[in-house]
Amino acid sequence: MKPAALFFRIPRVDYANHPAYGKLFGAPSFSLRIKALKRFLPDFFRQVRLAIKEKRQSIYLSELLRDDVHHLPLLPSLRRDGIVALHLDNQEMAQIKHYTEPFITLLQKHKYSIAPEKRTFKDKVLAVHPSKAVKFYTDLTNILKRHQVISTLSYYRNVPLVLSYIYVHISDPDDLDWRNHFIDIGLPDPKSVYMHFDSTIQSMICLLYLTPVTAENGPFCHVQGSNRIKKGFLEYVARKANDQCHLDRCDPETRKIFYALPKFFQHKSEFGNDLIDTDVETQEMLMRERQFTTDNGNLILFDTDSLHRGGMIKEGRRIMLQIGFKRSSSKDHNSFDKRMIGM
Repeated sequence: MKPAALFFRIPRVDYANHPAYGKLFGAPSFSLRIKALKRFLPDFFRQVRLAIKEKRQSIYLSELLRDDVHHLPLLPSLRRDGIVALHLDNQEMAQIKHYTEPFITLLQKHKYSIAPEKRTFKDKVLAVHPSKAVKFYTDLTNILKRHQVISTLSYYRNVPLVLSYIYVHISDPDDLDWRNHFIDIGLPDPKSVYMHFDSTIQSMICLLYLTPVTAENGPFCHVQGSNRIKKGFLEYVARKANDQCHLDRCDPETRKIFYALPKFFQHKSEFGNDLIDTDVETQEMLMRERQFTTDNGNLILFDTDSLHRGGMIKEGRRIMLQIGFKRSSSKDHNSFDKRMIGM
């Protein structure tokens, strides 16, 4: 089946005429422009090196993945849409929940000891270190292999992958980290709030719902087919660099510094906060957004370079695992990836 027509780029933001940027701050001074570049350029060049390295390794490691892939039924949908969902059975879920119970308790104790207005994204996430959960990592790997998840992700990314990390996420209605971005000027969040792609270079992730998820308690949302959007190399690394150096944040001081960057560097990975509801590109993007509840599946595989958001709770609570992968050939095979990725 021929893929549906798709918008060809990430919606653009006219920062010069945006009420929270150019219209508020005016033309940046020369000294502020220098300050912005000093903050941005180290991460920009780091992302350039990582992107080039990723491309070279993908070409080399693709030689290891030459088998026929007709035995991977999830792969065509993943390639077309950038996402696919499936159901783990009750026994598998019971096994996983048994392992996660102590980590959920620990995270709850930490998160709920902090007033909602003082919590950050990291306060609702707990890393499950492999050294403290060896059997969990082993059994989860076997479950994922049983459902051909790891092989599907490996063929999609064209490199052999292995389980790298597990994070526990707890999301509640009083979480504030994803909203009220322009409260200083009384500007409401747009309908596209929190829409983003991740700052890591070409990674793959699974989300595993541990509680029932409906439209009201933070379903993962994904723009179908957005994995196929062509991103220019400069724009791609600039977006990820702004995320890495925290210039994607929306407090007044950070916005002022971000706006002082040259226009061709004014791109964010978490771009949805800055979009305008009436913009045609924004409307086209939101038309292609799909919610994934537990009716669709409890395990979600997706390309982190596709456009997505989640954890925007209206009522109830969402508890889930974020499961990440890395190259099986990496020299740091047994190291633990501590990078936080927002879902």
